[in-house]
Amino acid sequence: MKKLIKSSRIYSHRGLVDGAILVDGKTIVRVMPKNQIPQNFDGEVVDYGDSRIIPGIIDVHNHGFMGWTAETVDPQEITNCAKGLASVGVTGFLSTNGKWEGVLENNAMAHEYMKEYHPGAKMLGLHMEGPFINPDRRGGFGDEGMTAPDLDTCKAYYESSKGALKYMTLAPELAGNLEIIDYLVEKGVIVGVAHSDATYAQTVEAIDRGGSIGIHTSNAMRPIHQREVSVLGAVLLDHRVRCELIPDFYHVCPEMIQIILRMKGKENVLLVSDSGLMSGNPAGKYRYADGRYVFIEKSGLVHLENGTISGSSKYVLFGIGNLVEKLGLPMEDVIVMSALVPARVLGLEATKGSILEGKDADLAVIDDNYESIATYVEGSLEYDVNHKEDLMNPEAKKYLVEAY
Repeated sequence: MKKLIKSSRIYSHRGLVDGAILVDGKTIVRVMPKNQIPQNFDGEVVDYGDSRIIPGIIDVHNHGFMGWTAETVDPQEITNCAKGLASVGVTGFLSTNGKWEGVLENNAMAHEYMKEYHPGAKMLGLHMEGPFINPDRRGGFGDEGMTAPDLDTCKAYYESSKGALKYMTLAPELAGNLEIIDYLVEKGVIVGVAHSDATYAQTVEAIDRGGSIGIHTSNAMRPIHQREVSVLGAVLLDHRVRCELIPDFYHVCPEMIQIILRMKGKENVLLVSDSGLMSGNPAGKYRYADGRYVFIEKSGLVHLENGTISGSSKYVLFGIGNLVEKLGLPMEDVIVMSALVPARVLGLEATKGSILEGKDADLAVIDDNYESIATYVEGSLEYDVNHKEDLMNPEAKKYLVEAY
């Protein structure tokens, strides 16, 4: 079915347009200025007035949202998570697993899941964050399933996914991980570096072998020292590496974000949420099933009992607001980092990542408070604020110990 989607602020690939997007089925047919909009149109017309239309957000690092986890073998739970993500402007995501136990079953499920249409944001593949990471830089992870690097185990992960595994995070300094990098790169899997205590030289060796992403840059990484710039210095300095960035202002302070952007430029930064099971939940003290406590502050900060940040309660659209309103970055630059660069990294630039003729109609309609009004995934309206449903997992409240 044809749609004519109007707005006075369409952030198209060629610049800001006051006009309309003509969509036929899943595809953008034309982006036109107001004076070229047909008077008689034989399809659906939707007018969003002055609301901004930006390219749909692609979140490559997402463990869950609104009480739903991506670390599951339940397709319905993935769908519920995907519907929640669509409510904050996400049109595509990598289901990120940092749980590791039962991961073979999770990988196999993902392959089958991706074959069919499901409501909400579209799963574009899997991201395994670990288990071949450094325990000394575990961040918010527990011990369950963490293991020393083993090539045969990694092969089993990949083979069980039948190609759905697109992205893997590891610590390059651990014995065996360089061989794993070789294997993953040969298979076309994107290799990221984090949860690592690597030196600069160790990290560069991993980059030489094909490592290409700094995962949640600055977090769970050995910090820069003036005589050893370490893994963080390597991912910032090396032009072959793109850097994930969590723009919630909790994981990385505004000043460090400015350093990262000056070092890498907008073409080499991917905005990610690193959201998890508790993201989107009300402020309070929660107890995970494994017995650990997690705290969601009223500010949105999520941390464990020892103060370690544990994922994010926010989402990429919130971070877009931070970068535009608080750091003064142009929206045109920020949407490159939230959509086009992730699409490019995943090899999907031909069909996703910007509002351009011939690409998928992945669109996020947002208000001036950076709240989602509507989300279109491949031309299908997957979220509409005027027909809002309760997307929060009703079971999530069982984890709540004390509300704030």
